[in-house]
Amino acid sequence: MAKGKYKSRKQNRDASQLGEDLVRLRDQLVEEQRRLAEMRERSELDARLRADLAEAIAARDAVCAPQLQRITDDREVIRAVTRDRAAANRSIRRHSQKVTEWGLRELGAEYFYALVTGNRMRFLEGVYSTNLKGEAVDTIQRARGLRTRPQLDFTAEQKKALTDVAAAAAGIALPDDVTDVDDSAWDRYTEMVAADSAALIAFRTPVPWLDIAEDHEHSASRILGANPVTSAVTVTAPESVPTITELSTGSAAQRDAATAAGATKVADAFIDTLQRNVFLAAESSIPSPVADGPAYPAPADAASMHAWYAASAIGAWGRHRTEVNGRVAVASAAAVPFWLPPGHTIAYLDSEPLSGEDIEDLRMPFPQVLVTFAEPARLPAIDPSVLDGDPRMRWIDHLAATSKVLPDGRDMFIGATNSFQAPLPTLWDAIASRGAHIEAVLLIADSHGHLDDLFAWCVAVPSAAAGRVLGRWVIPASRQATSYGNLVANAAAVAAWADWHRPGHSRSAEEQREEPEGSDTGAARKREDTVHVLNVTATTPVEEQPAVKGEPTGRTTAPHRRRGHWRRQHFGPGRTQTRRVRIAPVMVNAGRLGADRPQIYRLPEPKLSESAAISS
Repeated sequence: MAKGKYKSRKQNRDASQLGEDLVRLRDQLVEEQRRLAEMRERSELDARLRADLAEAIAARDAVCAPQLQRITDDREVIRAVTRDRAAANRSIRRHSQKVTEWGLRELGAEYFYALVTGNRMRFLEGVYSTNLKGEAVDTIQRARGLRTRPQLDFTAEQKKALTDVAAAAAGIALPDDVTDVDDSAWDRYTEMVAADSAALIAFRTPVPWLDIAEDHEHSASRILGANPVTSAVTVTAPESVPTITELSTGSAAQRDAATAAGATKVADAFIDTLQRNVFLAAESSIPSPVADGPAYPAPADAASMHAWYAASAIGAWGRHRTEVNGRVAVASAAAVPFWLPPGHTIAYLDSEPLSGEDIEDLRMPFPQVLVTFAEPARLPAIDPSVLDGDPRMRWIDHLAATSKVLPDGRDMFIGATNSFQAPLPTLWDAIASRGAHIEAVLLIADSHGHLDDLFAWCVAVPSAAAGRVLGRWVIPASRQATSYGNLVANAAAVAAWADWHRPGHSRSAEEQREEPEGSDTGAARKREDTVHVLNVTATTPVEEQPAVKGEPTGRTTAPHRRRGHWRRQHFGPGRTQTRRVRIAPVMVNAGRLGADRPQIYRLPEPKLSESAAISS
């Protein structure tokens, strides 16, 4: 009986265990069946997605096929043109070598090079010193029998034209007795120019191949609001002009007093600092006034542009000594540079226009501020036909393209006048024909920090040669007269209300080196350590976008940029204080095709009727 009892218990336990195993297996079967159903659904979804992908690829290929074919055709054309050009270059080199060998053999080196260069190359064979004047070199070479032919020279009319354009560049009136660049009267005139620092600067910058004289009736001048008439400076000139450093952190009254001292005294006080800054700029990514901006902008570019534009403004004052040019020149030299990083030119300059109350509330951080743009705003050409095909512009483009720095002054005058056959082209015609790159805006404040009506455009006129510009000019203008007053006000707003990295604090902690005690901090700092850089994160904080309400309508809009703006925000005890908060622009429908295209801020072309109304 005992054995039967234990056997029954064991069977019961086994049956219970089998029941539990059966339940567990059933649960596992249900789970596996569920997973199998999911895998089947995923497989079906995968098949549908693969089919959709295949259709999308086919549609893409159908759309891209013509473009790919055009690219292939263009590549073949480029290859063919490259082969033809290489063959033509080889042929030109062979013929050039033959002509050179014939010229040196039949004419001699001195006469051949005189013919080829228009007597602008000094033939120094047989002369040890390279510091002698042309007459001394000619005398030595003739005594040694190295020169046997008569020297090529300019005609009397050409020499008179050369003296006229040279005097116009220096800004000092030419005496009546100067008719030749080789007589004693010209030597006395050059000594007079050498004694005037403002004239020396004006002779080289801004580049003298464009005439910068005022032209209030020109459409380009009216659109920019250039050369305004302002009240005369009535303050007393100081006995000694403050330095650029003192003026940059000084007051508007100090700036106006320095202006009253006159161009020569200001140039004498500024010339050492200007030369040092230009020397540093020549070693930067913008090594000359005719070099285009770099492909990869950096804050140091603002310091380089400040150096070139400051020298250009002082030179323009030396060339045309007016009150307006004087105020702008002193402000340009003493300006504190601010730099907008890439991608922010359009974001800030194209913001919603400020109201009159907002502009009145602006308080500039310094008496003069230079707001520079990593991506210049583009001023469109008004009338490209003005200088189209002009031989003077072809000469200027050639000189700008073939010179690492500025070419020789005589070469610039000869090229810009087409060998003295025409007057210099004007800056206004060049802007009307080719447009301009607005690389910076010079903002001037009064003694209370309010934005002055007087400001200045810092523009570079593009060249037909890649990577070059025709020069850089500072154009005094009026906010009330220009067609782009909103742009100037928005530039002032970002300088006054945005959050900026202090100079030297825009680099990472690892990049910022500690200044040793007792060292010359001015020499130790990097170029970008003199520039205020926009603190993008603090100026435009990220805000959560509100959820879309309502049912979708099925309507869509093309990708476009919704303008940013400055919002008045109350804060403080009882919310009685106000401040400006930046609301960043938003890309609407950023996920649609075409939203990722690069954007260049091109200023709208105003109608001539608008500019005429402004000028009146």
